[in-house]
Amino acid sequence: MPKSININPAELSAAGKISFTDIPVNAYDKTVSQARAEFADADLVRIYRDITILREFEDMLNQIKTRRPMAALKHHIRGRRICRWGRRPQRLDRHIC
Repeated sequence: MPKSININPAELSAAGKISFTDIPVNAYDKTVSQARAEFADADLVRIYRDITILREFEDMLNQIKTRRPMAALKHHIRGRRICRWGRRPQRLDRHIC
């Protein structure tokens, strides 16, 4: 962090609050028959397809994180790596910026 930015700890830790509008959670309460009346059957099939693709993608990401080598793809989480301007990594296979 540049030294030109002044940080006042008392100001950062001062009491306050964040307020915004309410976010509805689990608010969808339509039945299948109500959804079929609102959407065409082709639209419902497309929505189902999109959700299935998204869930499969999330599963793939989770497998990459939990199973280290996956199908010749090596994914290593070794903590935070910082490369600074003007500084070259000693070994390119150990530093990814």
